[in-house]
Amino acid sequence: MRIRLLIGMLLLVASAFAQERSPSTPEERQRYLKIVSALEKQPLGSANVDSKDVRWALQWLIDVPDVRVSQCGGPVTLGLLRSRKKIAHELIFRASLAMGAYNIQHPEFGPDSPQQQQAGLESVLKAYTAAVQQHPADRIKALDELVDKQKAGQLSEAAAVEAANCGGAKQSARLGPWLPR
Repeated sequence: MRIRLLIGMLLLVASAFAQERSPSTPEERQRYLKIVSALEKQPLGSANVDSKDVRWALQWLIDVPDVRVSQCGGPVTLGLLRSRKKIAHELIFRASLAMGAYNIQHPEFGPDSPQQQQAGLESVLKAYTAAVQQHPADRIKALDELVDKQKAGQLSEAAAVEAANCGGAKQSARLGPWLPR
């Protein structure tokens, strides 16, 4: 009987630790939005944004159950994942952060929506354009094609293609191993 009670207590404690964290707080959301806003204002990084804050924002996005983003398997995401350029992973983070901010501000649009995907693409393009101006060797074909689509007024169509390749589940957890140190 004691062994069963002990095993039952261990299972209860283990299940308590395995539960998701609670939903985000208004204070956390404000902190997150402030970090993302500062990054958007300085596409190549900001002296006003500590790397610890960026890591916090990425980890927070992974952990919270009520702010969801999807990194979909469309041509832009796949182009970034296949790229060997150092900036590619940074751009994936930027897209995720921007989509998280969009989700906070527009919860009616889910992570698989073209609207949220477009918010991520816009952030990527802002950072990418600034980066290739300073480092032309950092060009990535999929993003050069996306820049052309943006210039042609077809960014919403590109976002729809990204959204069409979403799997539906929370994909941001896959960023965990890539978090910047």
